[in-house]
Amino acid sequence: MSHLSEALLSGFGSMGVHPLPPHQQSRRLKSRTLCSGRTQHSRLRANYAGDLRGLTGSKVQVSRARRYSPPCVATIQGEYLTLQHLPRRYDHKALEAYWSTRSQELNSRWGTFLQLTIPHIAKVGTSFSMGNLEREEVALAGELVGILTSLGPTFVKLGQLISSRADLISPGVAEELGKLQSDVAPFSSLAAYEVIEEELGVPLTDVFSEITPSPVAAASLAQVYKARLRSTGQLVAVKVQRPDALNTISRDLCILKRGVDYYLGTIQMVAGGTMASAADTDMAGLVEAWAAGFYDELDFELEGQRQTHFRQELLANTSRCYVPEVFQEYSSRRMLVSEWVDGVRLANCTPEDIQQLTEVGAEVFLFQLLHMASFHGDPHPGNLLQLTGADAAKGPLCLIDFGLVANIPLEDRATVACAIVHLADCNWPMLLEAFIDLKILPTNTDRP
Repeated sequence: MSHLSEALLSGFGSMGVHPLPPHQQSRRLKSRTLCSGRTQHSRLRANYAGDLRGLTGSKVQVSRARRYSPPCVATIQGEYLTLQHLPRRYDHKALEAYWSTRSQELNSRWGTFLQLTIPHIAKVGTSFSMGNLEREEVALAGELVGILTSLGPTFVKLGQLISSRADLISPGVAEELGKLQSDVAPFSSLAAYEVIEEELGVPLTDVFSEITPSPVAAASLAQVYKARLRSTGQLVAVKVQRPDALNTISRDLCILKRGVDYYLGTIQMVAGGTMASAADTDMAGLVEAWAAGFYDELDFELEGQRQTHFRQELLANTSRCYVPEVFQEYSSRRMLVSEWVDGVRLANCTPEDIQQLTEVGAEVFLFQLLHMASFHGDPHPGNLLQLTGADAAKGPLCLIDFGLVANIPLEDRATVACAIVHLADCNWPMLLEAFIDLKILPTNTDRP
């Protein structure tokens, strides 16, 4: 066994979770729960199979969907979910406190994490010590893609983040990590319909006259259905969170925090001074900041508020970018109902259209940075649409998915504006100084 493997394994026992006394369940303070139980199945099947028709024209075949009984999750009380004591906003200590009451499940997941990652970290360490890392790093990154995919959506999304950090990894490694895909198989529509009813507090057919029998899009946190409001006949997009998303991600964020602390300490101990250059990047801080943003993506109520804010600001100041309306009266923490728009994702547009939309996108994001001091934090090609058909009159570009939004601190806004000016003027020395002031680069960065 290699020196690094022994060091990694020696810490295994020290990372166990010690149970705390269980929290007492809070009384229900709000009638709308985040989950019910098995009792709805017969009614759901009778309702859906009877008269709810999909937008494709066929009846929704709920009877063929697998039976699903999600665990009771929580009721909302202010900033906290009272039954499980999971925070509404990311709070690592609160997550640890909750998962310490389910130590067996957490320890099992921790064991799986170490089983998958220790051999890979040991292999990287051996390659580094033998002087072969530069030659083998792309192959090792390819193996890492498989490991992160096996660990699930939390780790896949972290890998996608790291793939964009040119200050941390080489172009070859970035290309390999860029192959990570967050798309997953959809969960059953019966389970989705149950979530919708639980969030609405009324039968689904009271609100929607039509809904697609299967999702039009599925991802790691949620899937989307196309539906029609019974009250107005308007087409809407219904984004429904996966029933197990809150539990799975809160648990894996605890595992991730432990893993980062564990591996950084172990690698620093083994590599010693050879890791000095890595100290310029606060990896633990980087992961913590990312975890806070990722956890916020689980709150669709917050996403709806952000989308409404961006819609108000952008529509009042430009006719070149559109943001769909959110129907707050039908939205909640686990469901977001917004205006349906027809469009083509930027990834599927022609090169000519992409070139034109890039100019619009640059204008829109400069407005966000300089005027709003906040910006859409996940503008990948799937979240940028070229509007088509009747919706084309609303503007050439449409922004969707406001789960991740970043705010610029007040003290940094003037520096961000200066950095943009320096970039436009190709004034690289001053741009470098601005990046140092913004703490994007360390103070000991080499200057020309």
